[in-house]
Amino acid sequence: VLSERGVRAVVTDLDNTLVGWHKHEATEEVTAWLLGLREAGIGVCIASNTRRVPRLARIAQTLDILHVPQTANKPGTSGLRHALRLLNAEP
Repeated sequence: VLSERGVRAVVTDLDNTLVGWHKHEATEEVTAWLLGLREAGIGVCIASNTRRVPRLARIAQTLDILHVPQTANKPGTSGLRHALRLLNAEP
């Protein structure tokens, strides 16, 4: 459905979105959703406010998705814009 609407990229949060708070593994449902996005040609990048960047990097690597390599400082836009650059996407 997203690709039919022209969506090429998704920027997502980490905690309480892809994984539970302070957890290290995504549920089967989240993993299946990410696989569906990949199969549809939609890129995914994590933009998180976590200060535990090594944990963020490990989870992103496990899920085989991109991540902003520092805190995203949301609700500011710098981290989100960084994610879009990584995805080669426009807002």
